Amino acid sequence: MNDVYSFGVVLLEILTGRRAMDKKRRAREQNLVEWTRPYLKDHHKIDRLMDPQLEGQYSIRGAKKVAALVHRCLNHRPKSRPNMDHVVKVLESVMELTDVPSGPFVYVTPTVEKIEKKSSEAKYREENTRKSYRLSSCALHSDTAVSNNSTDELDRILKENK
Repeated sequence: MNDVYSFGVVLLEILTGRRAMDKKRRAREQNLVEWTRPYLKDHHKIDRLMDPQLEGQYSIRGAKKVAALVHRCLNHRPKSRPNMDHVVKVLESVMELTDVPSGPFVYVTPTVEKIEKKSSEAKYREENTRKSYRLSSCALHSDTAVSNNSTDELDRILKENK
């Protein structure tokens, strides 16, 4: 039954995004299990212990089920803790829940104008890179002084020096 308790601690770390022991926190929040017990008892308070990095993008029903499971796993009386078969069944049922909100994570499809603008910007960068490469190649591979920076002249010089 100690394994079930330890697994409950791991589940609690996942729910909260915190470590089991964190000396950097305020005194009453350093021991994760003790700090969360009041929240685990009352399913209306579950949102107070959830990992804020999840930004609400999780199943509320699932969070309540897992919190209730964690509460049972962390029971002071080992004989009152669930067995691992029960833990697995509860977690499997949570995986089937579909009440995850579609909150602030919204993908905006790029418009044709933005794609064309980015494409023309990329073309411009590519042409300038090619010109810079040609200029540096000329400087490295030719004794010829380049008076005009036109690409035709640079191409001619590059061909001559190959």
